[in-house]
Amino acid sequence: LKQQAQRPKQQARRLHHQARRLKRQAQHPKQQARRLHHQARRLKRQAQHPKQQARRLHQQAWCLKQQARRLKQQLPRLKQQARRLKQQLPRLKQQARRLKQQGRHLKQQARCLKQQLPRLKQQARRLKQQGRHLKQQARCLKQQ
Repeated sequence: LKQQAQRPKQQARRLHHQARRLKRQAQHPKQQARRLHHQARRLKRQAQHPKQQARRLHQQAWCLKQQARRLKQQLPRLKQQARRLKQQLPRLKQQARRLKQQGRHLKQQARCLKQQLPRLKQQARRLKQQGRHLKQQARCLKQQ
């Protein structure tokens, strides 16, 4: 209902604008005549220069042809590049596999070393202690 109630308002507004436009057009026939005059001149000028248009189109065609020629020249080089990359692919894949494997080995080695660390630390402590004992024994022997 709200929308239906607004519709006549919109219609009235539209009619009002249309009336104003028509009024303005009726008041300014000179402007309209000038506009039509310019339009006619523009059309006349366009009709006079089909040669220029043809020249422009010809130039565009030439540019496109040259572009196509350039691309055609590049094609064998690009094909060769693609072939070379395709050939390198299995070797690179194998290299990647090998590196992955090496990484796994290194991780395992690190794990092993980490496990050995406490034992080695204890061994070092024991050796240090033995060294102290030996020093003390040597001192004792020297005194005797």
